[in-house]
This record gives sequence, C-alpha cells and structure tokens, in this order.
Amino acid sequence: MDIPCGPGAVHAAWVERALHSCGLEPSRVVGINVREMTEEQGLVSWLGRVAVSYTGADDSGPTSLVIKLAPRDPARRESAANFRIFEREVCIYRDLAAVGAIPAPTCYFAALSADGREFALLLEDLSDFPLGDDLRGLDADQAGIVTTALAEMHRSWWEAPALDTAGSLLEVAAWHRRVEAFSDYWPSFLDGFGNLIPADARRFGPACAGTMHRLLDELSARPVTLVHGDLKPSNLFFPAGAVKMIDWQFAGRHPGAWDMSYLLAIGLPVEERRKLEWGLLHTWHERLGPQVRGSYSYQDAVSDYRRSAVMTCLVNPVVGSQHLDLSRPTAKACFCASVTNRFVAALDLGLDDVLL
Repeated sequence: MDIPCGPGAVHAAWVERALHSCGLEPSRVVGINVREMTEEQGLVSWLGRVAVSYTGADDSGPTSLVIKLAPRDPARRESAANFRIFEREVCIYRDLAAVGAIPAPTCYFAALSADGREFALLLEDLSDFPLGDDLRGLDADQAGIVTTALAEMHRSWWEAPALDTAGSLLEVAAWHRRVEAFSDYWPSFLDGFGNLIPADARRFGPACAGTMHRLLDELSARPVTLVHGDLKPSNLFFPAGAVKMIDWQFAGRHPGAWDMSYLLAIGLPVEERRKLEWGLLHTWHERLGPQVRGSYSYQDAVSDYRRSAVMTCLVNPVVGSQHLDLSRPTAKACFCASVTNRFVAALDLGLDDVLL
C-alpha cells in the first residue's frame, strides 16, 4: 500500500484501504477532513487529525484518527531519517506491538519507504482523554499509573530475543557520542541556562565525561528491556485508570530503570518527586514479577536508576539545549522547567558521589 508523500495525498480511498489493511471492515469512507495539529509544530514529524465519515450512519469505524507523516522540509526529513526516527516508530507499531505489551495508541496503518525517508502512521485519536502537562507535571495518581504500566511493559520485554532483531532501537552505547557532545556544549549551556540550575550542580561538567563513559559501559552490561525513552508528561494520555504513551521516536534497548529516571526527574515537580521517588521505584521493581526479581534485586534497580539518571538528568538536557526548537514560548518554558528539575534531581540522587 502506498505511503502518502504529504497531507495532500491523504484522501478517502487511502484511509479506507488503510483501515481494511488492519482487518477493519467499515462501510465505504465517503469523506475525510485533514487538519494540521499546529500546536505540535517543531516536532520531527508532520502531525494531523483526520475526521472520517462513512456511508452508514451507524458505522463502527473510527470517526477521528491521527496521522503522522515525514515533515515536508527536506533538511528536517533528512536529519530524522538519518537518525532512524521514522524507522523506529514504525517498528514499534508495526512489528513490536504485536509481540509484547506496549501501552501505545491503537495503530491502523504503519509503513516506511525503502529509503527510510517517508513514513506513515494512522493512529487512534486520544484527544478525548486527559493529557499530561509538562509545566505542572504529573500528580501522584498519574505517576502511579505510569509506573505500573512501565513495569508491565518492561517485564514483557525483559531480555526478550525480539529486541535483538529490532535494529532501529537505540542502544545504550549510542550515548557515548552524546557524552562527547555534552563536553562540547557545556559552556554554551551554562551561558544560556546556567541560571536555572543550583550552583552546586555546575560541577557536573566536562570533568565528569570520563566517568560518564565508564557508567555507560556498565549500563551496557546490565539486563535490557524495551524503553520509551522520552517519558515527559505531554507524551502521556490517561484513559480511565490507564495510560497510553505516544511519540516513540527514542525507544531503546536499555535497562528499564532508564525510563523510571526520566519519568520521575522530568515528570514530577521537585517536591512531589522527593516524596514519591523511592516508593514508586520500589513499586516498579515489585511489579516486574518474581521471575525478573529472582536475578534482579532492588539494589540492582537503585544502581541502574542512578546510573541512568546521569544520562537523563545531565547529558540529555545539555545536548538537547543545542538541538531542540525553543522558539515557541511554551516549548521554552517547559524545557527550562525540566532543566531545573533534572539538575536538582541529580543533586538529590548524590550523582556527585557517582561522578566525582
């Protein structure tokens, strides 16, 4: 089935074929309306909402869908393709979701072009459900729901052979390049955002790079599972009592504590994290189940959590500050809040003992 080379190529017949390709048999699609989701500008994909009408008034087919396509800007498309972002998301929805637990939206169509520069995802529209807020952060109930869902996913994929065949997933070793970039970007990061971090956190600079490389080698030897890799609140929808995670562009084959370090440092306000952090990590470890816990102790989880936090709390924001589109006021405010949260978390976790 063809991949639309832009929103203008998405038409009623294509949507009907896409729904049929996943086993749905709705009445004939007689009309669609594609509307760009402009609030999402600056991301690496073109994102739109598709309203669908059918010949039958009581048809059970979805009346609203979300479509993701490659961006029209050639430079952005080339950059994302080289980083295998499109390939990674298609792999999650088309290949891995059928194998193990992944709390993602229902996918009706997923395809990637042979050269990796065009892709299409036709997804469940979750807009009727509450969405996490990057500025306010998650509340305790939401954090508990996400923790439980992560444990289920991580248990399902723990050392799973299928991960070895998903070549587009990010590997821990890939972060060695980010550590090198961290050292290069540290001076400009301090110039632009140094006022947002505690004074004591300024010691987490280029002098730590050697230890960061060692910690990555240690993490590479730990048990791995499927991780989301970008668990900020705005990537989390909350249907009643559950969570669905969107934007799997940074999915990886990492220790599961990586996701927990990202979730708690970025997803919770500082005081909430301080109250809930260790209880949630313990819950996550318990819900991995007896089979995993038999060879993976809670102390193992704590060690992996602290090692992972070096990357998610320190390396990630410094490198991200040079590449993210912060031209929109909301995007910049959210990033600035996350910078403070992450560096405070690094101090709270005693990462100076790990690094210095």
